[in-house]
Amino acid sequence: MIATPHMIVGAVLGDLIQNLPLAFLAGFVSHFVFDAIPHFESTAFLPTSQRKNYPLSRRAAILEFFEVIFGATLVILFYLKVHHLSVVIAAVAAVLPDWDKFPLIGEKLKNVWGFRQFHNFHESIHIQLKPKYWIFTFPVYIIIIGIAIWAWFYK
Repeated sequence: MIATPHMIVGAVLGDLIQNLPLAFLAGFVSHFVFDAIPHFESTAFLPTSQRKNYPLSRRAAILEFFEVIFGATLVILFYLKVHHLSVVIAAVAAVLPDWDKFPLIGEKLKNVWGFRQFHNFHESIHIQLKPKYWIFTFPVYIIIIGIAIWAWFYK
């Protein structure tokens, strides 16, 4: 799943919980719950042999960068409204399981015992749609982002 829905779900959980360790845990666990929903990955349009290998193409990396900036901006705006650090902590924790996609460190950590097992577990949970079905993911993203934004503005 792209980063924005993960961050937004984490931020909402952080606001509801308002306890830093529990917010971190809830954000982290939410990542796996939402990865189990059939979804689109930013790598879906890469050739099959490259889908699990990074680095992304320059174009894909730029799109992913701006998508993460968009999600982070929403989280910051929500934090500025509610002033609960748990919002930021849970949002960060919600994208943390995607460490294997981080430039420079992801591929190296996959070879470290513990991280490799975690990566395999994380991959086993994903239900990624094939590229030809990518359009069906947008309702999921729109619902998640829409509910979160609604909750933020009517809190």
